[in-house]
Amino acid sequence: MKKNTVFVGIFLLFFFFGSAFNQEFDNQVDVEDQEDLGAGKVMSISPAALTTLKSADAQDWSFMTYSNQAYIQSSTELGPRLHVPINLPNGAVVTKLTVFIRDNNDTENINVYLIRTELATSAINYLGSVHSSGLASSTDRRILKDSTINYAVVKNHRYTYHLEVRFGFTNSTGLIFFGAKINYL
Repeated sequence: MKKNTVFVGIFLLFFFFGSAFNQEFDNQVDVEDQEDLGAGKVMSISPAALTTLKSADAQDWSFMTYSNQAYIQSSTELGPRLHVPINLPNGAVVTKLTVFIRDNNDTENINVYLIRTELATSAINYLGSVHSSGLASSTDRRILKDSTINYAVVKNHRYTYHLEVRFGFTNSTGLIFFGAKINYL
């Protein structure tokens, strides 16, 4: 009985010490955090939130998404597109789009667009966009930013908003979307 009590006590000590250590480590502020914290509010977008509008003739590719990345396999169709709705507060002012990608493809790119669609007419406007340019030998994770935002004021009574991720045109091998964030005031 004493051995079990000692074991449970040691386990709890390590568990709480480890939790405190992780919490302390996660509370450290790095340069990118300082940039975001000084820029108002931030909405992060997980690759797991992406969906596809796969048409009947889009049989040549499959969409893979996980909590930490999204990519297209065996793409031979023109520009597979993935979407995620964006729900920013009405009246918010979008200040920057930041996208985390890997472009390990020297012929194709990842293009990411922040888009609004007018409810009454379905007309679309591009608020911001980023575009990769890759090398087959590069495995670096990249951060792409656009701070020249058009139509920056969010008007939910007139528009819906979404992020669109386009993977290459004929070969999406090596193109990976890790996530995005939108800064707003």
